[in-house]
Amino acid sequence: MKNTRLMDSPPAIRGKQLIDLLHKYDDTYHKYEYKEMLENIVSIIEQCVFNGDPVFIDKLGTFIPRYNESRKVLNVRTKQYEMSTPSVSLKFKPTAGVQGKLKKLSRDRIKATNQDQLVKETT
Repeated sequence: MKNTRLMDSPPAIRGKQLIDLLHKYDDTYHKYEYKEMLENIVSIIEQCVFNGDPVFIDKLGTFIPRYNESRKVLNVRTKQYEMSTPSVSLKFKPTAGVQGKLKKLSRDRIKATNQDQLVKETT
């Protein structure tokens, strides 16, 4: 089966759109307060990850820092070995609940796509 995830996916929700959605869901706070909350959450996650601590958010998942050590790599232009720069990346592991919901949505989406194709073939 062809993977059409990237072609069918809507564009990513950006910060301002997320703030608008939060405000629409619960207008207890002003939009600028939601913006400050999001900025604070991101800053705290960055600080914890920078210190090497994984960050677990209940009902969402865990942000896990991954350290990539410097290693010997071949520069294809010069044909000489060089040392790469060490880096830090971030892995996100969703909770089982979130993962289950994503799988169900994915199955439903595939089923709908297959039904649409079947209808097109029969007409």
